[in-house]
Amino acid sequence: MRCDSNTPTLGFIVPEGKDIEKWAAFAAGEKLSLELLFNQRDPATVVPAAAIRSACEAHGTGVCALGLWRINYLAADPVEREASHALFRAGADYAAEVGATVFFSDTGQVEGDLAANVAAYREGFPPLLDYVESKGLTYATYMGHPGNFVNCVEALRTLCEAMPQLKLKVDPVGLMRNVKADPLPVFAEFGHRVGHFHVKDILRIGDRETEPPVGYGQLPWAQLLGLLYEHDYQGHVVIEPHGAKWGRPEYYERHIRLSLPLLRQLVG
Repeated sequence: MRCDSNTPTLGFIVPEGKDIEKWAAFAAGEKLSLELLFNQRDPATVVPAAAIRSACEAHGTGVCALGLWRINYLAADPVEREASHALFRAGADYAAEVGATVFFSDTGQVEGDLAANVAAYREGFPPLLDYVESKGLTYATYMGHPGNFVNCVEALRTLCEAMPQLKLKVDPVGLMRNVKADPLPVFAEFGHRVGHFHVKDILRIGDRETEPPVGYGQLPWAQLLGLLYEHDYQGHVVIEPHGAKWGRPEYYERHIRLSLPLLRQLVG
């Protein structure tokens, strides 16, 4: 089942694609789509694409996106780099097989300054981006994880100038933590580049921090989504239960349910 315009805009991340029948039934009941993470570190644990498709078709939902994490596609060692590129292509293959429309990953990183990293990206990534396009997928890049050179607004701006068609996978909390940036100015400047959007909230009190459901923290969701829609965003909005409490299996579903009332008011 390919995720298309009939697949719900609101969705959530399924942890490692596990319990797909359970989560497909839950998604259908709440009129949500699914996002999957491709466990490249242990391919034996990857749920067969046919099982994903079968569960989605049985319950009447679909997969909106699939992502890979923390792989260095710019590795200096050619053997490591080619192995990383093979994982990337395998992830894109899997994304197409399960019916996703968006495929996203980190950038990778090389030793050296920002200019060296952008040059390495411009040299190494175009064949990968072409591969994603050949699968009928939209690519978006994440930013800010360790091993990802887009770790500040200057790096984001420089990469976007060098790669005019590049889309971004954006998470406001990730921007705050990993890019050390206020999400509102980033959305105002780069909203037209957003190709995929994750949502979780954040609540900071002194030196304590938690990640409550959407609407229970400090992020200005109406303004953030307003900026995206100002830029004609038409992608998915995916809930990401996260953190010491809400990322645990026993709280995962409750996080999603608590996040939905506000999101359903704002997402259209």
